[in-house]
Amino acid sequence: MNRIKTYSLYGIAILFVLTSCKKDLFEILFPKNKSFVECMVNGERAYGEGLRGPFEPYVNFHMNYYYNKKDTFTFNIEKYIFLEDNKRYLISLSVCRKSLPAIGEKMYFSKNVYSNKDYMFEDNSFIAAIESYPYLYECTDTLKLPESIRKKRLSIRTTKATDGYIEFTKLDIVNGHIYGKFEFAAEATSEIIDGVIIASSVKQGHFEGYHLECDKTFYQAGLPEIIF
Repeated sequence: MNRIKTYSLYGIAILFVLTSCKKDLFEILFPKNKSFVECMVNGERAYGEGLRGPFEPYVNFHMNYYYNKKDTFTFNIEKYIFLEDNKRYLISLSVCRKSLPAIGEKMYFSKNVYSNKDYMFEDNSFIAAIESYPYLYECTDTLKLPESIRKKRLSIRTTKATDGYIEFTKLDIVNGHIYGKFEFAAEATSEIIDGVIIASSVKQGHFEGYHLECDKTFYQAGLPEIIF
């Protein structure tokens, strides 16, 4: 009987320890992705973070990398960032090259990005784009538009980077910790509304990625321009 009581006490003690340490142990074994991106968009601070759990899909935060000495290095960000008034942008950054970048090396973005093209692991491919969602009255004279769409928004992605670069300040490819800086200026010309040109200035960009997924990806064109 005493032996049974002793085993019971041991069992309760183990259960207590496991219960109290469950969260810490789980986070050690499966660390969360605490990555973030921040920058100034047209003079306003924008920020987006990812606190994805270990088994949760990265629907609202996407940052990953891939490296193989015999193949290539890729790094991609596809992330919603928000202003203080909750206005949002979708920022896209992509790096693809056949060698590992040096810390502090500036890689300059391509001047033109085709809106209907996916960039499939092209060597020395550096791409930046930002998608915005302005009301039509913010970018054109709505009196020239059909009344049914005058209060709607436009979803439009930049296709021309006039300036800019990305550089890495930390590249820990073993643990998936990657930090860096970026900035660029870009333009989008509407294909569905005449005369609409959206200019975006992205400055003081900074990102930190922790425990990133190792996944070989590339820049994708995304959804076509729409009115919604």
